[in-house]
Amino acid sequence: VNSKNGQYYYKVPVFFDGIEPDNIAVQLFAEPLDGEAPEIYNMTRTEKLSENKKGFLYEIQLPAKRSINDYTPRVVLLFDGEVKPIETNQILWKQ
Repeated sequence: VNSKNGQYYYKVPVFFDGIEPDNIAVQLFAEPLDGEAPEIYNMTRTEKLSENKKGFLYEIQLPAKRSINDYTPRVVLLFDGEVKPIETNQILWKQ
């Protein structure tokens, strides 16, 4: 994560084992503040990281209106083009 000119620039490498990249979404997630909805941003797959492994880099740029520590990258499964509910066990949270 980099911060410049009031913007955050996130880059997240993701490697796939047994799942197709088109079947997931990589997102930045932030808990709600003051009764608002949570912030969820879909990241963009930008480049392949390895020929031997299914690895891709996902990126996003967003305004630095909250603490950089408020945002967590996550990988979610897509089902018929829709994201699975947050309560499911198929969401992988970055620790």
